[in-house]
Amino acid sequence: MHAARFACLAVAASLILPLVPATADPFTQLWVFGDSTVDTGWYKVSPYSGNPNFDTYLPNSTVDGFGAQTSNPGKVSVQVLANTLRLHAEPANQGGTNYATSGARNRFPNDAAHGETDPKKGLFQNAIPTIHQIDRYLRRHRAAGHALYVISSGGNDVSFAISQLNAGVFTNADALAYIAEAANDLGKEIKTLQSQGAKHIIVTNQPQDFGPDQQTKDDRKLYNMTLAAKLVAKHVKYALGDVNGVRLAIKNNPSAFGLTHISNLCGDRACTDPFESTCSDPIISPNIKSGWAMLCSPASPVSTPTSANPAQSLFADDQHWATGGQKILGGYFYCLAKNEWPNLFTGFAATPPVACNLFGL
Repeated sequence: MHAARFACLAVAASLILPLVPATADPFTQLWVFGDSTVDTGWYKVSPYSGNPNFDTYLPNSTVDGFGAQTSNPGKVSVQVLANTLRLHAEPANQGGTNYATSGARNRFPNDAAHGETDPKKGLFQNAIPTIHQIDRYLRRHRAAGHALYVISSGGNDVSFAISQLNAGVFTNADALAYIAEAANDLGKEIKTLQSQGAKHIIVTNQPQDFGPDQQTKDDRKLYNMTLAAKLVAKHVKYALGDVNGVRLAIKNNPSAFGLTHISNLCGDRACTDPFESTCSDPIISPNIKSGWAMLCSPASPVSTPTSANPAQSLFADDQHWATGGQKILGGYFYCLAKNEWPNLFTGFAATPPVACNLFGL
């Protein structure tokens, strides 16, 4: 009697189980670490950036809609990725999952003890180094095999090394050694993240085919090669987020991506320049000479959208991508994840903002 009863219950259970829907989402969370390329508004809250020229305006960011390094209120690439995955990527200091801070170097804080002596001219002093971001995450959370991780960092290390070289503090050998060390440091930390349980990691490269001079391009290439070699040596399994390749694809066929403005020069940038009068923009803040996208929005007192439509522009300022470029990059990250881990996307219905076949994955 009992055996027959249990057999009936087992059959009944087997009939019920298929009616319980399983989640079709590829990932449960999106965790982000890095610098301004993926910062979604860390400095919207006190103590802000540590640079008084920017902090004059940042307290009003929640009102005026700026704070992220793009043509606000447009989304940054990782927010586009998150929206497509039905997740979010808001700053971790505001309850989200994004630890990235503009101005972050890989290992060192931006203080006088580590080479940054002028908070008005150097990298943001309140930036949290990317390695420390990952450490903070690992102290507060358990790395999850069902989460997606995006790491985008290194550009500030390259620019710092060049600034120290130009100031006579570094020799050329010093600058190259610093860049290689920064790449190796991040590679070791990504290995730690993986060893703690992270399985799905996207690591971006530096745009080595883009820059103000050949030295910048060469130094970015060195960084890319060193980081890739360290990840291989540490047996890190990751997907390369080829930001450099995406920019080249856009450059070669902008109309395919819906862009009409693809340079970071006057007339193509999506945000007015608060410093450069040669762009026919009024000089509002003569001390903000670079990276002003975080202050750009329609209601901002310091930088507003130009006649170049942000949705059709690659660059917002001299270095950060506008709404159009961020949408493309966010779509690329989605397509990359789907191409790298296709089994996770079985049954998941989502349409990325840009067709995946444009990226040649």
